Amino acid sequence: MDELQRYLKTASPDNIIIGEPDCNLLIVGYEENRITNIKTILLTVGCPDITDTDTCINELRLKYRNNNTFKNLFDHGKKLSEIAAISFVMVAYKSKNPDEITEHYLNSMNFVSKQIYPEQTEPQMHSSDGFVSYVYGLLGNSFTDAGTCKSKNKSLADAFHVWSREKLSAHIIKQDFDAIYCGEKYAMIEIKRSPTKTLERWTPYPDDKRNYDIQFKISQIMNAPFFTFHHNGVPCDDNTRIGCYKITSVNALSKSWISYNKEIITLENVMDKLAEATNE
Repeated sequence: MDELQRYLKTASPDNIIIGEPDCNLLIVGYEENRITNIKTILLTVGCPDITDTDTCINELRLKYRNNNTFKNLFDHGKKLSEIAAISFVMVAYKSKNPDEITEHYLNSMNFVSKQIYPEQTEPQMHSSDGFVSYVYGLLGNSFTDAGTCKSKNKSLADAFHVWSREKLSAHIIKQDFDAIYCGEKYAMIEIKRSPTKTLERWTPYPDDKRNYDIQFKISQIMNAPFFTFHHNGVPCDDNTRIGCYKITSVNALSKSWISYNKEIITLENVMDKLAEATNE
């Protein structure tokens, strides 16, 4: 977990929702004619056993009772989908160390899906190829290429990230939430770490414009403010300074693709900043 994520979670565990490897919320859509289309939110979760749907669902019910991260992601993922009027689907797969995943393993992976919103469906078992078709069905589109061409991020990768990076089309856009603030309404938080650039000089990277685009679009749908927090990668405490960027517009088709209001604040003020933004 990133140092700033850890600080936020510790400082306000009732208001900050953060995923973890093998337990994540993903916004999923696709890009067509350079336009981003948001279609679903997935709750992806690793399970020790998915040999059959009943065993898997029983394990997830137990996890919901005993694991606060999973429970929070499930409850808030459903609320976010209701607000955005898009589907919410829980997806289980067998947990495995990403460094041990081979092409053979990816081809032989199984998945259990259960749609939670707009209506609950019976759980379904999918092969690797079958789950590709299922995801494309959720998106209402199909593609013939495979491989998103994104580089592997070991700090975030789990078996689902590795599988989706190799098996889904490069047109697919997947974005996890670095953090979600839950106050009077939601706020979306993207966290960036750069030890080589000062807080004063850092700006959002153009290579990330697709990710910013999908997060800004869903924040607009939900009338939720969208922030980027930039820090220098050191251990965080109340006195740590960060760059706080309240994103006001994103247009991936424009050379001047992003607008924001920037402040440099200390972390002791960050929760007040989020509460103020979600009360506007």
